[in-house]
Amino acid sequence: SKQLDSLRKQPYANLSNGINNFSDTSLSKLPSPTAIYEIDDCPLEICTLEENAKKVKVNVSWVESGKTQNAELLTIVSEGGLGQ
Repeated sequence: SKQLDSLRKQPYANLSNGINNFSDTSLSKLPSPTAIYEIDDCPLEICTLEENAKKVKVNVSWVESGKTQNAELLTIVSEGGLGQ
């Protein structure tokens, strides 16, 4: 997802914990889309050495034939990582 790539390229210091909505022109192709990203501290079961890292999750949901569909992507962004 473009949103996930964009977040991965942000400086680590700019990644604040929380949930935020986002939009993308490609989402208009989906019926009733909702798009959020969530940033949280990396769980200890993943970051066992207490690295400076964030868990970044992007979730897009939409309603199709009366049923909610969902797509989710997850990555870990660390201090000094991609593009930093």
